[in-house]
Amino acid sequence: MTRWMKVLAFASMLLVFPSLALAQASITGVVKDASGAVLPGVTVEASSPVLIEKARSVATDGTGQYRIVDLRPGSYSVTFSLSGFQTVKQQGIELTGSFTATVNAELKVGTLAETITVTSESPIVDVQGTTAQRVLDQNVINTLPTGRNQYNLGALIPGVNVVGGQDVGGSLGFDAAQGLTIHGSTSDGQRLTINGIGMNAPVFGGYGGGEDPSPSGVQEFTIDYSGLSIEQPEGGVRINFIPKDGGNTFRGVVFASYADQALQGNNFTTALQQAGLRYGNPIDKNWDVNPGFGGPIMKDRMWFFASFRSNGAWNVIPGMFFNQNTNNPAAWTYVPDPSQPVVRSYSYHTESGRLTWQATPRNKFAVTYQDQAFCQCENSTSATRAPEAGIERRWPVMRTWVGEWSAPVTTRLLVEFVALYSKQQWSHNPQWQFRPAFGQTGINPAMISVTDIGGAIPGLTYRAAPTYLYGGNAFLNYRGAVSYITGAHAFKVGFNGGDGRDGPNGTYELQPLSYTFNNGNPLSLTERADFFTTESDYHEPGVYVQDRWTLQRWTFNLGIRGDWYYNAFPVQSLGPTALFPNRNVTFPAVSNLRWFDLSPRIGAAYDVFGTGKTAVKVNLDRYLQGQPLGVAESVNPVNTLVTNTSRSWNDANHNFMPDCNLINPAGNGECGAMANSLFGQTGAGAVADPNLIHGFDKRPYNWEFSTSVQQQLAARISVEVGYFRRWYGNFQVADNLTVHPVGAPPAANFTPYSITAPVDTRLPGGGGYVISGLYDLNPTAFGLPSNYFLELSDNVGTQIQHWNGIDASVNVRLPNQITLQGGLSTGRTTTDNCAVAGQIGTTAVGSALGGFNASNSDFPSTLYCHVDTPFLTQVKLLGSYTIPHIDTQIAATFQSLPGPAISATYNAPFSVYGPSLGRIIAGGNANSTVAVNLLTPNTVFGDRLNQLDVRLSKKFAVGRTKFSAGVDLYNALNVSSVLSYNTSYAALMVPTAIVTPRFAKFNLSVDF
Repeated sequence: MTRWMKVLAFASMLLVFPSLALAQASITGVVKDASGAVLPGVTVEASSPVLIEKARSVATDGTGQYRIVDLRPGSYSVTFSLSGFQTVKQQGIELTGSFTATVNAELKVGTLAETITVTSESPIVDVQGTTAQRVLDQNVINTLPTGRNQYNLGALIPGVNVVGGQDVGGSLGFDAAQGLTIHGSTSDGQRLTINGIGMNAPVFGGYGGGEDPSPSGVQEFTIDYSGLSIEQPEGGVRINFIPKDGGNTFRGVVFASYADQALQGNNFTTALQQAGLRYGNPIDKNWDVNPGFGGPIMKDRMWFFASFRSNGAWNVIPGMFFNQNTNNPAAWTYVPDPSQPVVRSYSYHTESGRLTWQATPRNKFAVTYQDQAFCQCENSTSATRAPEAGIERRWPVMRTWVGEWSAPVTTRLLVEFVALYSKQQWSHNPQWQFRPAFGQTGINPAMISVTDIGGAIPGLTYRAAPTYLYGGNAFLNYRGAVSYITGAHAFKVGFNGGDGRDGPNGTYELQPLSYTFNNGNPLSLTERADFFTTESDYHEPGVYVQDRWTLQRWTFNLGIRGDWYYNAFPVQSLGPTALFPNRNVTFPAVSNLRWFDLSPRIGAAYDVFGTGKTAVKVNLDRYLQGQPLGVAESVNPVNTLVTNTSRSWNDANHNFMPDCNLINPAGNGECGAMANSLFGQTGAGAVADPNLIHGFDKRPYNWEFSTSVQQQLAARISVEVGYFRRWYGNFQVADNLTVHPVGAPPAANFTPYSITAPVDTRLPGGGGYVISGLYDLNPTAFGLPSNYFLELSDNVGTQIQHWNGIDASVNVRLPNQITLQGGLSTGRTTTDNCAVAGQIGTTAVGSALGGFNASNSDFPSTLYCHVDTPFLTQVKLLGSYTIPHIDTQIAATFQSLPGPAISATYNAPFSVYGPSLGRIIAGGNANSTVAVNLLTPNTVFGDRLNQLDVRLSKKFAVGRTKFSAGVDLYNALNVSSVLSYNTSYAALMVPTAIVTPRFAKFNLSVDF
C-alpha cells in the first residue's frame, strides 16, 4: 500500500505538466486565407455521433495549425469558423485507431452566416504518425471469414506469426497462451490493452492470461506492430480494444454462426496415410453466438452497451485415438482404438458491459466490466500424446473491471486517468472422461506416465500425465497523463504501471514416478516430489515524456521512458509428498529484482510533397522484455528444493516396477545413481549475480529500427514499403558451477565424442556425415548437485539475435464496399551464442532451477551455435466486394505461409556413440541412448501452406433492421498442408498435424 500511495502522489505532481493524448485518433491541419497566409485563432470543431459530448473544439495557433486529439473511431465533420470569414465545413472524415487525419482549410472573406460544406475524400495516408498499425473495425470483423478474435484477425497482417497454431474458421478457438509476433519479436512482447491500459496477467512474461473481449462489444481492434507508442514498455504486437459506448439511439447487433461434421470435406489423403499420419483434422462442431445491445440512459449524458458471447471449437485431434488400455495399471502399451478418434472440446463464455457518463461538460467517466470463463476439456492431446496423458485446462475465473476519467480542462489541456483490476484462476487437471462410449470417467491414480522414445509412435506419452497444475493471479494496472496541445506542438508526460501477485501456483502428481521406454523396454525413470506452490509479487511503475513538433513538412516524435521493475517472494511452505511423507519446509519472504531502465522512442515523418499523399517515416525505439520471466522466477527460494531427478533403470525381471530403494541416491538394485544426489533436499538452487538483479540497464531489451515510404496512388488507394530490423541485448545465462568450476577449462569435467548420422536420403547429402562437438559428463562428476550461477551473457562472451526484413503492403477502400488489404513480408533471423556455449553450455535461466541436474544444455558444445535461417516469406490478402443492386457481398482472405521447421532427434545407441566416447554415458547402462539433432535447427522446412477462406452473404432489411445471411467456406481449396512433424528421427517426416479440411459455416448478422 505504501508503494501505491507513492505512485498516486507522484501522479498528482505530474498533473502540473502538459501532455498529449495519443492513444486514439486525432485530426490536424493548417488553416489559411485566400492569399495563402496562415490564420491564427480559427475555431475548429470536430463533431460526431460517437462522441457523447457531441463535439470537441480547439483554436489554431500562431502558425495556423490545429490539433484535436483523443477522438474515438467513427465518421466526423470538421467546422472552421472565424469572424469576418465564411464558415467551412468538411464532412466524411473517417477516423480509426491512432490515425492522424490531416484536414486543411481555406477561409474566404465573408460572414459567419455563410457556410460552405465540403465533402472530400477522407485522408488515407498518415503524414505525421509513425506507428505501423492495422485497424479492424466492426465492418471488417463481421465481414471477413474468420473466427472473430484478435489472433485470427491479427494473423492476416503480413509478417505476423501466430503462437499456438494455424486457425481455420475459428477451429483453433481462443487460448490465453496464444500470441502474435512480428519482425523477430517474441511473444512476451505482445500486449492486450483496452483503451490503452494493459489487460495482461503477470504470467508467461505478461503476455498470457489476457481475456478475449466480445467482438459485438468492441468498436474496433487496433493492432500496432512497429513504432509503438510510448505508453507501454514492451515491444512487439500491441492489440488495443476500443469498447462500444452506446449512443443516443437504442441499437443492437447479433452475430451467430454454426458448422459441424456434416458440412465438411475430407483432406486426409493417401499420401498422408502413407507418410504415417493415422487420422486427419476434421471439426466436430463449431459455433459462435454473440449479441450486443446499447443506448442512452440519459440522452447526451449517460450511455450503456452490453454484450454476451458463447463460442465453441470442437475438433478431432489428428493422428490420435483413444487407448484401449486406458486406466489399466497392468497394461504398459498403447493400443489405439480406431473406432474412437479423440475430440478436443473448447468452449468459451463472455459477458461484458460498459457505462459512459458525461458528468459535466469537462468531465467524462466510463466503467467497463468483463467476465469470461473457458474450458479446453481435451488439452495437450496430440499425435504424440494419448488422451489419458492430456489435461483438462480450465480458466473458470477471468474477471476484469476498468475505470476511466478524462477531462479537457481547456481547449489545449487534457487530463486522463485509467485503472484496471483483474482476477484470474486456472487449472490443468486430469482429464475427466476417457472413451465415453465405454463409460470410462476420471483417471486411475495408480497409472504411471510413460514416454516411449521408440516403438510405433516415437516420443509417445501415454497412461497419465507426469504432473498437473493450478494457479491464479490478481493485478492492478494503471495509467495517467496530462496533455498540452497547440497546433504545431504537442507535449505529453504520463505514468503507467502495474502491481500484482502471481500465484499461488501449484504443482501436484498422482504418482511420484514417470518412466521412459525404448520400444516398450524400460530405459530410465524420473522421481518427483512435486506437491508444492509458488508465489511472487511484482511492481512495475513507469513514467514517460513525449514531445511532438510539426515544422513545415516534418513531424518529429521524441520520447523517453523510465521503467522500474521490482519483484519479491512472500513466505512459502511445502508439505509432504509420496516419497517424502514427512516433508514440512517453510521459506521466508525475500526480495529479488531491482531494475531501472531508460528507453528512448524516436520517430520522424516527412510529408514529401506537402500534399498529404506521400510520407516517409523513420523509427528507432528501445523496448523491454516482458516479465516475470527468467531470473524473475528462477531464484524463487522454493526452487532450492530439489524436486525431481532422473536415473537409469534396468528392469531385469520385466515387472515394470523399479526394484530398488528410490530414496537412496547411489546406484542400487535395478536403478542407477541419481542424476542429482540432493533429490528431496534443499540444495544451493540458483544464485544470481548481484550485477544481474540490481541496477541500471540489466533487464533484457530489444531495439527496433524501421523506415518506410507510404504513397497514395489514387483516392482511397495507397501502398507502403518498409524495412525493419530488430536486435536483442542483456541475455541471461546460467552457469552450472558444479561442472564448470571457476578457473577450470570449460571441458574439464566432460569427454568429447562424435557420432555418425545414419545413411538416409532424407538427410542432407544422404546422411552418413560425422556430427562432432558432442560432450558427455565424466562419470566422476555425475550426480553432483547442480549449482547454477545466473549472469549476463556479456560476462562470458558475445551473444546476438537479430531479424532483418522487408514488408510491402497495399490498402484499397472504394465505393460499393470494395476493400483490399494485404501484401508480403520476408525476413531472416540470425542467432549466435558460440562464445557463450563453448564456455558454459546453453542452459536457459528459466530452466536453471534447483530441481534440475546437469544435462546436455550444460555441456560446452558449440554444435548449431550459429544459425542463419533462410528468408521466410509470407503473402497475405483480404478483401470484400458488395455486388450492386442485389446487395450480395463476397469476402475472402488468403494466406501463403512457410512450412513448419523440421527436426530429427536421433536416439543414438551405444553401438553408435560408444566407439568415439569409449564408454557408456555417465549414469547410464548398456541400453542408454543419447539424443542428437541431425539437422541444424530452423534451416529445413516443410511445404508451404496456402489457405483460402471465402464468405458469400446476402443483405436485406426489414424496416430499420438490417440482416446479412451467408455461408463461409474455409480452406476452400481443401489443401492438406502439414502443420507439424514428429521431431524424432525414427519418425522423420511423419506428420503429426495437418490443416483443417474444407468446411462450410452458416452465419447470420442482425443490426437493429
